[in-house]
Amino acid sequence: MPEKRHDGVCYAVNGENENHAILGGGECFATCPSDMATALLALDAGIRTVGPKGKKNHSMGEFYTNLGTVLEPNEIITGIHIPEAQRHTRQRYLKFRTRKAIDFPIVSVAVTVTFDGTVVSQ
Repeated sequence: MPEKRHDGVCYAVNGENENHAILGGGECFATCPSDMATALLALDAGIRTVGPKGKKNHSMGEFYTNLGTVLEPNEIITGIHIPEAQRHTRQRYLKFRTRKAIDFPIVSVAVTVTFDGTVVSQ
């Protein structure tokens, strides 16, 4: 979690910083700038974890939360499962960032579509 400034301002909560886009939070926290999470969500990937309570499987949609992930203490990711793409499936990932150099995205989007001829079927 980011540290609050000496004057008590937390840009992540107040929305004054474009790089901290989580709104409505009750405490100071930072966003996860993961390119991979967005792409894996579009691919309908799953996350495998193991910890003291045993093995678990999570969909990408349930794995990430506003404040991080659903990982519990002493739990680790042991694998990522990406389903095989259907025939005539295309994927695309785009991100917008202020600088072209190493920079976190301000917004990113990923999509997976399957064509049936010239019609998107999925």
